[in-house]
Amino acid sequence: MKPDIRSSFPRTVRWACATIATALSVVMLFGDAAFSQTRRPARNGAQPRATTAAASQSALKSPQHSKKLAPKKLGEYNPDDETVDMFEALEAGEIAVKFIPKDSTEGRIFIHNKADKPLNVKLPAAFAAAPVLAQMGGGQGMGGGGGMRGGMGMMNVPADKELNVRVPCVCLEHGKPEPRPQMAYEIKPLNEFTEKPGVAELLKRLGEGKIGQRAAQAAAWHLNNDMSWTELAQKRIDYLNGASEPYFSFFEIQQGMAAATQSLAETKKSGEPRRSSPGETSQRDQ
Repeated sequence: MKPDIRSSFPRTVRWACATIATALSVVMLFGDAAFSQTRRPARNGAQPRATTAAASQSALKSPQHSKKLAPKKLGEYNPDDETVDMFEALEAGEIAVKFIPKDSTEGRIFIHNKADKPLNVKLPAAFAAAPVLAQMGGGQGMGGGGGMRGGMGMMNVPADKELNVRVPCVCLEHGKPEPRPQMAYEIKPLNEFTEKPGVAELLKRLGEGKIGQRAAQAAAWHLNNDMSWTELAQKRIDYLNGASEPYFSFFEIQQGMAAATQSLAETKKSGEPRRSSPGETSQRDQ
């Protein structure tokens, strides 16, 4: 016997409608609960909690996430404080300065602020450091740059505090003993130690990180101690076991020649008085 399609059709429709009605009831039930949860007033008259997006934006605007309100690092330049030149402030008695060498390649400048306010101390682009007991067989004279590897060359020193900074250096007196931390050194303006053309520009570029220490050392001996490039290329390190090796590599000599030439060119360009010197690059040294 065939089923009666007319009698079964209404039952199918009624079943489908009941299923849809149940699903809609569940959606409405949970939707109302979620809506009432977000609109529920806080207890004790407090303000409702912010939504996730609003809370995130509020956190980003807080002082902890603001770069402008972030505390400065110790020694970092502060535009609100007075700026002074290191040698001028030293002469005026506002600061005390000492230099301690590690060796001929680097040292540290210690600055003690005697004032009752913080100071931005401008380090010299080029300086000299001479042994206090040079006449008694002290170490070699040194030269360095205070450009702080491309930075502003500034160091903020709090009132009645001492800070120090590492500076790259070269030897300016070939053949004298290697500097040691135990040796007493005095820091001074470069022109009180040497006025050889190109030396100041060379030390400035060293402090700014534009040339390497080894190339700068070769150029410094050439410019300040009148050593030819042939002499520098033939200079060797002798070891106790009898072995030896070149003091400078081929590339260091090449870089030193380029640094010396460029330093002399920049000196001439800046209008600094220049006098003839055997330390200048010449055809016989090429």
